[in-house]
Amino acid sequence: MKKLMWIIFLLPIMHLTAQSGLDEEEFVIQNMCNYLIENKEKSDSIRVNEASEKYLYPYLDKQIESEIEGIIDRIFFRYQKQCPEFMIILDKSNPVDENEGSLYDQPEKSTLTKNELDEFKKHKNYFYQFLNEITNVAISNGEWVESFDDGTFSRTKMEWIGENSFKLTFIESDNQMKNSYSRAGEEYFYDILSKEENYYFIQSLQSHGKYLKFKLYIK
Repeated sequence: MKKLMWIIFLLPIMHLTAQSGLDEEEFVIQNMCNYLIENKEKSDSIRVNEASEKYLYPYLDKQIESEIEGIIDRIFFRYQKQCPEFMIILDKSNPVDENEGSLYDQPEKSTLTKNELDEFKKHKNYFYQFLNEITNVAISNGEWVESFDDGTFSRTKMEWIGENSFKLTFIESDNQMKNSYSRAGEEYFYDILSKEENYYFIQSLQSHGKYLKFKLYIK
């Protein structure tokens, strides 16, 4: 199922008109997601393949051949964000690496102390791991900036919204996955759960309703 076995991570989807390429891609993704939801009696692989055949392939047939690979990658990453049903399917076939994070049905409560929170706010450089790749995080001037091994970056605005909670608002990225996954102004919410020896446990609500707990390491 790799590139064509992908299909969504759903936040509420707005009604879209096909006024631009990105709007058309959102419309394709919305239709594929709806198909997954409406055909749960079928196996996961059949649902994914039929949704692609019904909505994705006809869209690709209208595109310039040299641009198709980029469009597929862009839809693939965005599909993971915009369709919870697709993420449920992906979680079954590609579960989260327990060394990198854990998924829960209910949120955990923070046990972070004030001193530990102060330490977190004073420190500026962190990193986390995903799919065995390291993402560096620099926190400065109200921004959370991620940098990747290929030299690309992702910028978000960071705001504290509670004692141990913060919000990241996407600004821009030249990283293919990050730029495809998010649109400017989209928001992501996090809780700092605890401080361990050399990392913090962070929790975030995923679009398919589960909570992801992962390690943010101190550099």
